[in-house]
Amino acid sequence: MRMRIRPEMRQKVAWLIHTCLVPTVGALFLLVGGSKLLSSVSVNAEMISGLDPVFGRPWRLVLIGAGIVETATGVVCLFLPNRSIRVHSLLCLMAALIEYRMIFWFSGSPESCYCLSSLVESTGLSFSESKGEGMALFLLGFGTITGFAGRIWRA
Repeated sequence: MRMRIRPEMRQKVAWLIHTCLVPTVGALFLLVGGSKLLSSVSVNAEMISGLDPVFGRPWRLVLIGAGIVETATGVVCLFLPNRSIRVHSLLCLMAALIEYRMIFWFSGSPESCYCLSSLVESTGLSFSESKGEGMALFLLGFGTITGFAGRIWRA
């Protein structure tokens, strides 16, 4: 049996997703992407001098690339009026981030991702590595659920 949803309720949910949740995720990615760009130039070179286990490139280049993509997606989610492009750009970013994280975890790399530790170093925030990892997982989950909800509840 298929669940029927009243059209006015469908419009309210779609409004909530596209007016509140997608821009919120966009603002978070604008903040995180900007901090990655900032930390790629301000963090001491010793901390991010190694190679990324997924791409085999220096961490600094990976941070710059991720920062540019996340900042661009944040700008799209915040300022572009086309709902479809906003949701699809968010879903593309989430798919790429989840794929990167899975490859990183399954590669058996002993160190954690420098994305959040460089954020801690550059901004002077004080939280543990496990809290940083939890924040990254929350952002991945929140962004993915928002993207799929925006795709399902298009109005």
